[in-house]
Amino acid sequence: MVQERSQAQPPPPSTAPPVVPPIAPPPPSIIETSKCSPIEKLRKFGAEEFRGRSDDDPVKAEYWLQSLVRIFKQMACSTEDYLRCAVSLLKEEAYNWWETVEAVVPAEKLTWEFFQNEFKKKYVGKRYLDKKNREFLDLWQGNKSVVEYEREFVYLSKCIRDIVPTEEEICIRFEEGLNDVIRMMIGVNEIREFVVLSDRAQKLEEVYNKKIQRDRKNKVI
Repeated sequence: MVQERSQAQPPPPSTAPPVVPPIAPPPPSIIETSKCSPIEKLRKFGAEEFRGRSDDDPVKAEYWLQSLVRIFKQMACSTEDYLRCAVSLLKEEAYNWWETVEAVVPAEKLTWEFFQNEFKKKYVGKRYLDKKNREFLDLWQGNKSVVEYEREFVYLSKCIRDIVPTEEEICIRFEEGLNDVIRMMIGVNEIREFVVLSDRAQKLEEVYNKKIQRDRKNKVI
């Protein structure tokens, strides 16, 4: 009887192997971007061609170069690719100009930095750069907020790196252009990091504006 009962017991249920969900492949855009060459990536980021026609004004040329710099930062490619990518966008007269430059300049000097300098000389022009120099030297905060002053300061400083080539000189010039009240509140602290200096000036301006508002309310009361 014992043997019959043991034989009648059902076998233990079999355990099914755990189901492992399949790993989803990365989105097609990521795959495509990773496989793209730097020049192909450049197009995907919306870089525009530059033809260097005689009717192109200096502002258009400057904006083209600035937009290219922003795109390069987004692409996160090597500096060696910058020049090759930039040249790929030159068409017609602009490409002919660069071919002439390449023919007379040693290959080791053909760098991205060199390209930017020569491009500005050719298409932005000395007269335009001189105008930006004067605007930068004459720039003061005046009725602008610190944020507005900083925005204009940064824009102009990019055009005339030869005037303020170091961060220390940038900070000195920025502080000189602040309104007297803000500059005096900064005091004798020699802040030589531009981000820190700008942030300090904005906070001091906020404190000063709140004080002015309190004083006005007290007068009304």
